[in-house]
Amino acid sequence: MMQHHGKTSPMADQPQMAMNQPEQVIVRAEPAATDPIVLRLSTAKGKDPILRATENLQLDASVSHPAHLYCFYQGHAQALVRIHPNRFHTDSHTDPADMVRLPDKHFNIRMEKPNVTEKVLCLATHRDAAPALPSRIYARDLAPIPGVSLHDVLNEFKKIDSLLAYDVVTVKTIP
Repeated sequence: MMQHHGKTSPMADQPQMAMNQPEQVIVRAEPAATDPIVLRLSTAKGKDPILRATENLQLDASVSHPAHLYCFYQGHAQALVRIHPNRFHTDSHTDPADMVRLPDKHFNIRMEKPNVTEKVLCLATHRDAAPALPSRIYARDLAPIPGVSLHDVLNEFKKIDSLLAYDVVTVKTIP
């Protein structure tokens, strides 16, 4: 949408001189469409790894455009835990040049039970979603979030940024 606004001169009430001044036109362009974010999650053992019940899970996350990154882990007992950002890495903002290692050096995600499936959901948004998220989803980090599923998290984030990107890594454990 274009808008233009005429600007009147403080001399408007004065008699006009022989030379007419052109009206100043200010053009405001529509905001550009936001580029979609591409989010990639990977592990050293592929997209959906198979790990032994004693191994630690290690993921790398990257984005195609500056974004805010949020990650949630769902263990074998279906308990959901926010793993990024967290008390050790509080900033959700990430740039395309950054590779975010999950978990970082402050904690680990150890596969404990064989023959189960565990998941990590990461979401990338154009703006900081934390202030708009319900406290039941965002209040706690690195601790179980009772009564919340990965589906609940995804739905809440979609309400905040319909152009968000998300990716899931599914981990299967073996003895």
